Amino acid sequence: FPAPLPLPTSVLALACAAILAAERDAAVPIGAAGASAWAQTSGWRLLGTLSRVIGLLDGGHDCSVTIDYLGAGFTLHRAGVAHALELLPNCAGQNVIRLNHDIVRGTVVREGSLLQVFHAGRHSTLEYLDALAHAGVTEVAGGRLTAPMSGKIVAVLVASGQAVQAGTALMIMEAMKMEHTIAAPHAGVVDAVHYAIGDQVADGAALLSFHQDMPVPVAM
Repeated sequence: FPAPLPLPTSVLALACAAILAAERDAAVPIGAAGASAWAQTSGWRLLGTLSRVIGLLDGGHDCSVTIDYLGAGFTLHRAGVAHALELLPNCAGQNVIRLNHDIVRGTVVREGSLLQVFHAGRHSTLEYLDALAHAGVTEVAGGRLTAPMSGKIVAVLVASGQAVQAGTALMIMEAMKMEHTIAAPHAGVVDAVHYAIGDQVADGAALLSFHQDMPVPVAM
């Protein structure tokens, strides 16, 4: 069979727009109750522009793109070509964007890490590789929880020797101007906390030592 045709840039742009819009809508505006400067998603930087890679797979084939934040809009880089991207209000249930000078409409349905994109009579399924969404899921097998990417520790919520339940928030990292919670994948005990608030951590750094809390057998 012939190799599948590369996805149109419009399909990737719609998928990225859906991800960016969901992050924007989840952020609490500054000044509102519960707002945090660490959770803002505008991409503002003091002396530069935020660039971020949005990891996408099409049937196992890497089709990741780079997004530059430009205040009112974005630049999408694909295969060395830059495309202007602007998020427009949804209309009649469709996702609407401006890609370069063209208005592009489609429907994006998100199911966990999968993005179902319907555009121009074509259906495409993309997998979104969100490294922080699965923080701590696989690393705990080695008795530790590691940082899924470089960032800064903004909160430490547990102490050495503390017993926690599955889903308990252990630490909060700031990465890409967003707060991300590192949670316990199962019930267990924190053996040691290796970083404090304000520490910068590298990708893969062991944040905490952690072991599963095994039930004590009852003698019969």
